[in-house]
Amino acid sequence: MHRRILLAFDGSDASDAALLELLKIIREPTHEILIVHVMHLSPTEDYSAGTVGSIMLEPRRHAGQKMLEDARARPAERGVSVEDWSRVINKTSPTWW
Repeated sequence: MHRRILLAFDGSDASDAALLELLKIIREPTHEILIVHVMHLSPTEDYSAGTVGSIMLEPRRHAGQKMLEDARARPAERGVSVEDWSRVINKTSPTWW
């Protein structure tokens, strides 16, 4: 079994089920889980401070952070190390991928 496991989490029933299944599989607290939540940002919107885009983004960012905190609590209760990437990576070019 791998020691480091990446879990994409969007708060859906499917991602919640994946987290619960992952917790069944993990047997040792030496495992590490990295929980990642991705929000799609429009490449045409300006998200600079004080813009309408930044104002509209704040509630989504807070909801995503709360979702990650809730997801992170379950493995942590079992002594499993959990990381989350609570960083905003703003790739505005539609060809960045």
